Amino acid sequence: MFVLLPTLGIMGLWIRERWRWGFHDIRRFMILRTRRDVMAELLTEQRRLGSELEALFEAWDSGLVS
Repeated sequence: MFVLLPTLGIMGLWIRERWRWGFHDIRRFMILRTRRDVMAELLTEQRRLGSELEALFEAWDSGLVS
């Protein structure tokens, strides 16, 4: 009893967390596939961040930033 119940509890928590992760993954997939405006905003933000990182790397590479 002392071994079985904690093991079942841990397994139950593990299964519940896996279902929660799966639900969030499915929800994220559906939002990105059905809402083009969200996807466009994310792509715009990704491009902006990429250009900022590139500028920061160039400044670091030239010795302007230490």
